[in-house]
Amino acid sequence: RPRFCKKFMPRSMPQQLAAIGLSANGQTLADTQLYKAPPPAALGQCLDPSGGDWENIDPPEPDEWLDAMLEKTPDQSFSDFVASRPNRPDRRRCTVLLQPICAAEELQGPSFPAGPWPSWQFLEAAVSRFYAPMNVRTLPAVPMEELGRPPVQSRMNSYGLQWHAGQVLDRLAARGMPSDAYCMLAVTMCDLYPREEWNFVYGLARLFARVGIFSFVRHTPFQQADEAWLGAQLLHRATKTMLHEIGHMFGMKHC
Repeated sequence: RPRFCKKFMPRSMPQQLAAIGLSANGQTLADTQLYKAPPPAALGQCLDPSGGDWENIDPPEPDEWLDAMLEKTPDQSFSDFVASRPNRPDRRRCTVLLQPICAAEELQGPSFPAGPWPSWQFLEAAVSRFYAPMNVRTLPAVPMEELGRPPVQSRMNSYGLQWHAGQVLDRLAARGMPSDAYCMLAVTMCDLYPREEWNFVYGLARLFARVGIFSFVRHTPFQQADEAWLGAQLLHRATKTMLHEIGHMFGMKHC
């Protein structure tokens, strides 16, 4: 039998409702003082987990995030989110920027598995739909080696060159963002690490600086399977990850 983490347990229905900001019966919004204007009633029904439309999280298995990093990722309720004073889009800063970190020809070729990347056209369209009505724009691709000076530190592992994620964010911040940018998510098929003692990290984001980077390389399926299935697997994983990581730059912590 798998040994589940004893530190974290899925929250009860009353706890879920309170964290979301709904009344105990799930029918009305609580903490109404947190809203500048009365939100539509449909919002409460959309978020209500008691109808069975939202799945409960399973208890984590050993070495999963909620097992290993629970102390560093405390719960964030809706009132906690508001109290953190997160960045908010406005009429000027209303664009999500996507920054591919690669050679330009990598995105112009066929999608995985014939090429290294999942379909960028699909990824950009998914972000546009999910974060509408915000604008979404892809910046010209930039290789890791050309992000700026000093060069980003790297080391070798089984995935090839592995790059220091924090230094990538430093170089991106130094390059600046257009005035209409709300946030920038850099995406790469290179492996990343956050500090010397870590073997890897999927991604890294700076919530208040509105910049982040994520690698898809460890989402790549290695099974012997039909090419269409392999391409769909990477695209599915990459799409969920990209939407999730952008959410962090709206002030949402780990879910």
